[in-house]
Amino acid sequence: MKLLALTLTLLTALPAHAGGPVIIEEPPEEGNSAVFLSPGEKIALTAGLILVGALLLGGGGSADCPCNTPGEGGQCTC
Repeated sequence: MKLLALTLTLLTALPAHAGGPVIIEEPPEEGNSAVFLSPGEKIALTAGLILVGALLLGGGGSADCPCNTPGEGGQCTC
């Protein structure tokens, strides 16, 4: 009888035998929609913004036509 009681005690499902802690993530609140970026995503975003800024601001033009859009006869049409 003692052997049966000992066997049942060892085979009883206990939380300690359940496979470890259960981590529960709470769903985000409706009003809180903050986006968190990883460091790699931040670097890619920064590099992209710098590239777009350089293309928009650094376009310039040649000495003959500062706006870089020559029209008919080689005249600028800014």
